[in-house]
Amino acid sequence: MKLTKFHAKWFFLTALIAAFVWSTLRFPDTDLTTEKKPGKAVTSFSMMSFYNDAAPPPEPMAFFEEVQQRTGTDIRMIWVPKAAYTDRVNLALSSGEMPDVLFVKDNKPSPIVEAVRKGLFWEIGPYLSRFPNLRQLNPKTLENLSIDGKIYGIPRSRLLARDAITYRKDWLDSLGLQEPQTIDELYRMLKAFTYDDPDGNGKQDTWGLLSAKDGYMYFRTVVGWFGGPNRWQVQEGQFTADHETKAYLQALKFMRRLYSEGILNPDFAVFSETKKALQEGTGGANIANIENAYNYTFSLEKDSKAVFDILQLIEGPQGIRIPALPGYGGTYLFPKSEVKTESELLKLLQFFDTFMSESMIKLLDFGIEGKHHTVLEGVPTLNRDIPESIASELQIIKELRIDPRSTLPKGREPLALKINRFYDDHAQNTVENPADPLLSETMILRGAELDQIVEDAYVNFIMGRIDEAGWRAEIEKWRKQGGNAVKNELSAAYGKLQSPK
Repeated sequence: MKLTKFHAKWFFLTALIAAFVWSTLRFPDTDLTTEKKPGKAVTSFSMMSFYNDAAPPPEPMAFFEEVQQRTGTDIRMIWVPKAAYTDRVNLALSSGEMPDVLFVKDNKPSPIVEAVRKGLFWEIGPYLSRFPNLRQLNPKTLENLSIDGKIYGIPRSRLLARDAITYRKDWLDSLGLQEPQTIDELYRMLKAFTYDDPDGNGKQDTWGLLSAKDGYMYFRTVVGWFGGPNRWQVQEGQFTADHETKAYLQALKFMRRLYSEGILNPDFAVFSETKKALQEGTGGANIANIENAYNYTFSLEKDSKAVFDILQLIEGPQGIRIPALPGYGGTYLFPKSEVKTESELLKLLQFFDTFMSESMIKLLDFGIEGKHHTVLEGVPTLNRDIPESIASELQIIKELRIDPRSTLPKGREPLALKINRFYDDHAQNTVENPADPLLSETMILRGAELDQIVEDAYVNFIMGRIDEAGWRAEIEKWRKQGGNAVKNELSAAYGKLQSPK
């Protein structure tokens, strides 16, 4: 076929665009090598991760240079915007263009599970015991991130128990109340925060409990107060979802009561300004990650009189129950296409082992002495007046960390120490999710759709749009549209793991 000028131009532009797009997908030349430099060998490799800010991290970053120097590495980072990260990972998988270390921020997404089962990534479980720090990774976390019972990645570790109530301690004191320990006492505190003028301005302009559009994620804490399971429970090998239990419905009724009595903010399903509202005194309490109490305090305006604290525990009919998290927020994987030999894999594992050492944790916690922190009476203390650019750099590197205590506050204030103790003091009260180590094909493919059915029903029940019969109808809809299949698949997977090998 003879090309017209128009067709020729069109084909040229198409080829040019395709070449440009492909060039943005390709990784730099990243042969994993060990260079000899004066004094020591340096391992060079590439790693892909995400960033949260509007612009990518600057190059070079002085703090990251320090990390590389101390770990004996030359790391070529491929930074991707967080919003585009999942698509970027999927493109890397489909194109075969991969870094030496691939960070996957979602827990067991379908394309990764499929790639693992095709043998595209190294199984690293058998190697972890060779390294003094990696062998200290939480066994439960490793079990939870496993795929078909095998460990393929290093977790970006998080502590298993992180959720609690952050509240305005100055309000509690002004009302002459004691810290609540039971559900009834908590209700009375939240009601007083709403109707008893806790800020003393003579107006009824506060909400006792603030919940945001991500509040459904933290509703598991309320379910735990009423004795419910953590997402799933297994009895005699059969799985039941938390929203199928009586305890879940009791927790829903508690939230509905708060809503109907004006104690819960009415826009909870779409609200997004929790931090600002708590700091400015619009609301008095919130259920979220426990370290938020310290973060809110750290970022208060200098003239603010707000005082934040955490409620240690709420005791329900079955005692104290804290829903455990999976223990990780993403995984580092090692593609066989780039990491071709066991020797190369061991070099990368050595980096992560060093990255998890006590000296590195101290560096990552506090930065460089004199620049990021000062030492007072033998205790490193973060400088609060460091430039925003340096603080941002510290936060960027923090996102890469694999030690589980990376999110904990580093200050020596009483609240910081209290939050740090919380994790150690209450580990025995955690309730595990028995489905975390398991895979359900239906959940992988349709999990978001199924979760949305329950979340919509959760919102509608609290707001009074549906009654108990309507709630049960929505749960039956969940069962028919895939929930029963998920339960059967989890039960089968659980049986395989429990059977003798």
